[in-house]
Amino acid sequence: MRKYIQLTVFLLLAFLFQSYGQNASITGYVIDSSINQPLTNASVVLLQAKDSFIVKDTRAAKDGRFSFSNLSDSSNYILFFSYPKYVDYSHKTEIKDWAKGTVDMGNISLIQREKFLEEVIVKSRVAAIKIKGDTTEYLADSFRVQPNASVEDLLKQLPGLQVDQFGNITAQGQKVKKVLVDGEEFFSDDPTLVTRNLRADMIDKVQVYDKKSDAAAFTGIEDGVRDKTINLKIKEDKNNGIFGKAEAGAGTDERYNAQGIVNFFKGKRRMSAYATTSNIGRIGLGSADKEKIGDTDDGRENYNGKGLPTATSAGVHYDKKWNADKQSINGNYKFNTMDVEGNETTISQNNLPTGLILSNSVSNFNNTNTSHRANAKYMHKFDTTSTVTVYTDGSFNSNKNANISNAVNLRGDSSLLYDNNNNSFSNYDLNSYNVNVNWEKKFKKYGRTISFYLNNNFSNDASSGESRYESRFYDTENNLDSTASLNLRKTMNDDWRTTNLNVNYTEPLSTKLSLIINYTLHNESANDDKRSFNLTSASPNIVDTAFSTKMSTSILSNQAGASLNYTAKK
Repeated sequence: MRKYIQLTVFLLLAFLFQSYGQNASITGYVIDSSINQPLTNASVVLLQAKDSFIVKDTRAAKDGRFSFSNLSDSSNYILFFSYPKYVDYSHKTEIKDWAKGTVDMGNISLIQREKFLEEVIVKSRVAAIKIKGDTTEYLADSFRVQPNASVEDLLKQLPGLQVDQFGNITAQGQKVKKVLVDGEEFFSDDPTLVTRNLRADMIDKVQVYDKKSDAAAFTGIEDGVRDKTINLKIKEDKNNGIFGKAEAGAGTDERYNAQGIVNFFKGKRRMSAYATTSNIGRIGLGSADKEKIGDTDDGRENYNGKGLPTATSAGVHYDKKWNADKQSINGNYKFNTMDVEGNETTISQNNLPTGLILSNSVSNFNNTNTSHRANAKYMHKFDTTSTVTVYTDGSFNSNKNANISNAVNLRGDSSLLYDNNNNSFSNYDLNSYNVNVNWEKKFKKYGRTISFYLNNNFSNDASSGESRYESRFYDTENNLDSTASLNLRKTMNDDWRTTNLNVNYTEPLSTKLSLIINYTLHNESANDDKRSFNLTSASPNIVDTAFSTKMSTSILSNQAGASLNYTAKK
């Protein structure tokens, strides 16, 4: 009893101490240094002095006042002030030096940049973290990492960023969907291909921001779509040269893993290539977890976590800018092949009101997937107002699946109830490619735009396979009572083509209200041919109409519309 009383008193004192230690506050006013006018909406960021971690941030009120409350009176803080066209200012404060834990900073005067440059030049160490509007920028060299560390190791050191064991990145509580290199995609949209295969000492700055949709970036009209994005700025002296990495391993049971990547950077031209092969459940560069094995680019449809896949993948990337960055090209090619062979045994018991059913099933499977994927984008900016983009991509996928299984079901007294035998295989091929041409034009009035988007898709999928099922039922004396079977051969051959022409016009009516007029022409044609053949019939080559369909479709549609878009903060 005495121990419980001591523990209760200790926890109460700790709670009181913590509550007492969280009553500190910081207040002040942000004003113009020359005319003593408040700087409304000035950005004020509170960081911990020991690690520059962002604690809180706020905006100055109409009278320039700002405040932070519920702070620890035993911590040291750095206040960072910024305002457009004014010099950034930072101030370190120790709350314990102030009476009653209340820091009154009075007036914080910011100097206009042109006046600051006219009067004095100050040389100082560049801040490790800068906040420019919605962008948080980290100076890479301000954070210490081991020699030859990867970009992923660098990101783990940055305040506000977290990287898990699988390479997934979280920034300010949101998942990072894209990692760009100097504003360009690098090997499509897999962030780990960048973070685990570029060296940290190549990076000048790490920029974290919410990327607008392409439509919102072009028209200036917010649509609410924002993706958390990281942009890696390469150092000028590191933007030329050849570098790469390779790793290999082997073990018992003939297990192996090997992968490598090589990069050739020269100014605004980049070439990269990678290859990987393994039979330990790993595919793609930087993908240690089995979930990664099956993303859309690597064959999820052929791997569900059963068995260990033998996988090989390779890829090539190229991008270049020229003509004062008015023209650019970006291309990628990926190849993946994976073979999964295994067996599965399942033992189960079903408790029913009529008695028990004991089941024992065994299956052997072999699945093979091969895919080729390529894309290319050419962009030509005729001037600051007019851009033409040509984009094309294609994919070729082949899947082969085979399965043999047997299931035995027993009654509670171990007598036979029924058994199932299944022998099936299928081959499936899917080919698809797109050709898109876009023209976007901005007018002198901000927000007034017109755009044309022509999208074409051509696809074909074909499959063939057989399924043989047989079930046998037994009476209570283990004598065969009846049988049921289904033997089908299926074939499929589908073709479809889709063309879309979309025209959009935007007109700003005010700073918050915009008019959007659009027109869409849609043309689609498809031929679907799915046939089944009953292998148990007297004529197994005659189509079984109960399980077959054949259909042709053609669609032409026109759609026009107008909408009002209202955008305001919050």
